[in-house]
Amino acid sequence: MPMHETGFVHVLHNAAMQDLVKIGFTTKLPEERAYEFSKPTGVPLPFDVSFRALTMRLRQVERLVHQQLADRRVSRKEFFSVSVEEAVATVRACVLAVNGIEAWEPAGRHLGGPRRALPESRTGLRAACHARPVLRRGMGCPRSLAGPLRRRSAGDPRSKAAR
Repeated sequence: MPMHETGFVHVLHNAAMQDLVKIGFTTKLPEERAYEFSKPTGVPLPFDVSFRALTMRLRQVERLVHQQLADRRVSRKEFFSVSVEEAVATVRACVLAVNGIEAWEPAGRHLGGPRRALPESRTGLRAACHARPVLRRGMGCPRSLAGPLRRRSAGDPRSKAAR
């Protein structure tokens, strides 16, 4: 087993469950984990990712969060009767205590789905469309961005061979 495992400690919230959050960890994207929890038929609304913190010590961070919120635990599972704000503040404090560095907010909204979370920026979309052609389908890549990458010929002044 590796000494450190990189992943996310996340806070998931479901609008149908007021003041109840799920705090756990995943080595996948938190959006994928939220999608997995939203699949059962007994869940009236899908789970949303309220917060995610990337860490190389995800098990230690999660354990510390669960210890600090132990008196607010609803069951033996990862559900706690706290507000989203309190859960996020606790995760932030635990990430700082374990990692020695604060968690940060993403720069902007993420385009999410069951298998992806991409930054909502034209540059990020361009990079995803070119780097991962399989993501083009269903992503809404503009045709100008989703087109095939053109190889430059040796005679093209912008090509490396011409330099």
